[in-house]
Amino acid sequence: MDDPTKVQFHYIKSNLFRVVHVDGAYGGLTPQLNVFLSMYSDRLPIPEMQVMSVNDSGQLVDEIVTERVSKRGIIREVEVGIVMSVANARSLIDFLTVKVEQAEMIQMEKAGKEESA
Repeated sequence: MDDPTKVQFHYIKSNLFRVVHVDGAYGGLTPQLNVFLSMYSDRLPIPEMQVMSVNDSGQLVDEIVTERVSKRGIIREVEVGIVMSVANARSLIDFLTVKVEQAEMIQMEKAGKEESA
């Protein structure tokens, strides 16, 4: 650009780019006083093993649930860890605040339209 008062940013996705669902985050400060967050999603455990009954034709019929081998509880699968400076964390807070306020406004407007319909 010829205008020294403007800067263009081009977004290029890396080969590792992916979209992840996030149910929450866990983290803290690094020894260098950066902010570290591990983003996770919650789900039920996938069975380690299932046993199925087979009919006379050799077709699978039903799972024998009492023979299922599976973890108990909820799996909290850590999807990605991020490290950022305090300044970047503050910018992220500001960004999220604006986006949450926008979403809440749209939800309120939508609820108002549904009530009046």
